[in-house]
Amino acid sequence: MPPFILVVANTVRRLRISRMGPIGYLFIGAVSSTSWKPDVMGRTDRNPGSFGLWNDGDVSTNGVISALDKQAPSITDRSAVASRPLIDRVFKSGEEVLVGLDCAARTVRIVTPTVDHEFTNLPAGQLWVLSICGQDVDVEMLPFDKPWLPAKRKF
Repeated sequence: MPPFILVVANTVRRLRISRMGPIGYLFIGAVSSTSWKPDVMGRTDRNPGSFGLWNDGDVSTNGVISALDKQAPSITDRSAVASRPLIDRVFKSGEEVLVGLDCAARTVRIVTPTVDHEFTNLPAGQLWVLSICGQDVDVEMLPFDKPWLPAKRKF
């Protein structure tokens, strides 16, 4: 599958990663509408105004990439993160991911079997879109029958 971007504002989506090939990668997050254009690789994660997670746990915060902090309070299943292959730490083939984008609150929240990560205080004065970029991966949009994401965890 070629790299792609899905554009939706103020939304909650339920995704299933139905297949991820051996060289597959997947980024799920939000990007400001002024920087949503993918680069030559079809990616938005390094664009200023990009916030999200890679399947291996790398975090994009305003286009700056950092490695997964194994002590981050957003990790909900430390044993799974520690025991999975590096490429699959946050989400992998066969799993579901919930992603919520709230433009008014300026937040994006990503819930996977191993993390519940929320980016808050997205820069003001921007329009935001959901960004899903990947290669050698198949992602399904599933029906979402709940009013919102699970209750936020208390840290």
